[in-house]
Amino acid sequence: MFQLSDTPTPEPIMDRIGNIQDFEKTPLSEQFPFTDSYNLIQSSVARFKDDIALEFLLQGLPDEPTTQISFTELGAKINSTANLLSKLGIGKDQAVSIVLPALPQTHFALWGSQAAGISNPINPMLEAEHIGEIIAAAEASVVICLGKSQHSDIWDKVIAGIKDLPQVKTVLAVNVAGLCEALPAQTSGASYEILDFDKAIAEMPGECLSSKREFN
Repeated sequence: MFQLSDTPTPEPIMDRIGNIQDFEKTPLSEQFPFTDSYNLIQSSVARFKDDIALEFLLQGLPDEPTTQISFTELGAKINSTANLLSKLGIGKDQAVSIVLPALPQTHFALWGSQAAGISNPINPMLEAEHIGEIIAAAEASVVICLGKSQHSDIWDKVIAGIKDLPQVKTVLAVNVAGLCEALPAQTSGASYEILDFDKAIAEMPGECLSSKREFN
């Protein structure tokens, strides 16, 4: 089995043909030992632990404090997200539609969806009709999107896009403090349940994948 060292390998310098030839002698499986995002990220969790993996500014103001996510926390959030999605019925061949701007939760959603099933990110700038068409084509039963906000129309577009999609059973709302309003009320007559993304994943174990999924 390929073993990773505790410290990253320095990047090879490819300024001469001899450097390239030496690099190409290394088997591809050793250059790129992972074929899936889950094990790639979890290997970084083991190597870098409490180092900062993500740093986020909501408004980008000069004196604004950053939100920092360590590799350990990132790995746990990915596991928790995947475990929630598995609980909601997502299997390895099922897609999760994601309609989010750049947020820490976007990473949890993208990589957690890939760990549980298939990630289906959708451009949040699209109109409601197109968002709905993509969700329908992906046959997604779970949608993760930004919660209702005075600063964004993502929530309204997603709800409009899925109103005639009975396949959608759960909408996970990412409610960011200072950006979003309270968790939106259940839409009358809707076939889906609305859950708060952060609260829902906080109830899930973050140590490992409950599905015991193996990646090929």
